[in-house]
Amino acid sequence: MQKLNYDSRFIESSKIESINAEPVPINIDYHIHPVEYKTKVTFKDRIQTSIFSTSELIILSLMTIFLSILGLILGGKL
Repeated sequence: MQKLNYDSRFIESSKIESINAEPVPINIDYHIHPVEYKTKVTFKDRIQTSIFSTSELIILSLMTIFLSILGLILGGKL
């Protein structure tokens, strides 16, 4: 049975993308035994979990500023 080297109660499962446990060969008395497992936990990127990427947010904010200025000009307030 493999034991993972982290406590899963402190990691939200939605942030984990994959968990791999690979055997690490260890030389004991000139015989190689895969007795330890190297665990690799891959977390999801924060940009992947967000609705908009950074460049989309910049474009949306610039469009909002442009449309508000255009609305002020057309409304006669500016």
